[in-house]
Amino acid sequence: MTQSTPLSSEPIRAVLFDLDDTLLDTLEAVVRLQCHWYSTRPRTNRPASEEEFVAAMLEPLPEPFNPRDVYVRMLNIWPGCFDSVDEGMAAHQETMPRMVRLDSRVEAMLRDLRASGVPTGVVTNGPTEEQWNKMRNTGIADLVDAAVVSQEFGANKPDPSIFRRALELIGAEPSETIFVGDNTLADIGGAQPQGREANTPPGEHPEAGPRSLTLLPGLRSVSP
Repeated sequence: MTQSTPLSSEPIRAVLFDLDDTLLDTLEAVVRLQCHWYSTRPRTNRPASEEEFVAAMLEPLPEPFNPRDVYVRMLNIWPGCFDSVDEGMAAHQETMPRMVRLDSRVEAMLRDLRASGVPTGVVTNGPTEEQWNKMRNTGIADLVDAAVVSQEFGANKPDPSIFRRALELIGAEPSETIFVGDNTLADIGGAQPQGREANTPPGEHPEAGPRSLTLLPGLRSVSP
């Protein structure tokens, strides 16, 4: 359940979505990936059980999150599973897109939006090839009108320019568009005009983040 404060009286005519942990259940995919590593990587020094390995890999990492830290931890837990962090990262970017699944309810929602003539798009932070392969493998790429990936575009959320580009691609104005995302800073903070209350999960507040953000006036946001 989300806290909601209307930000505009204008009707919503377009929708932008975050990808990971919004359209896709990334945690489920990460668990599937760790199980894949456990069954396919060299067995020398491997933890005693798959359950033990997955639990250790899912322990929270220090903020700010750096994907390389995942494979630093993996090599500490399981020396020799990869020759290096770089090898682990390369394997991750190739394999992770095959681990994601599109929930049938999310697919139905995207199809309904398209059938209703509502422009939709994806704005996601991450490596270009990995994020696009996630969208292609799950069919999302064919169900939305546009997608902007941070590495390919050259700026990460919450930079307003990445939201503006997505709006340009779907032909929508900020005031008539809602952004759906899970991250208070990158998604809610990036999409909200500064000084207005955002729609966020209970206990989370955009004003708790950095006040130096340059935000995009008019674009509304909500978290699932």
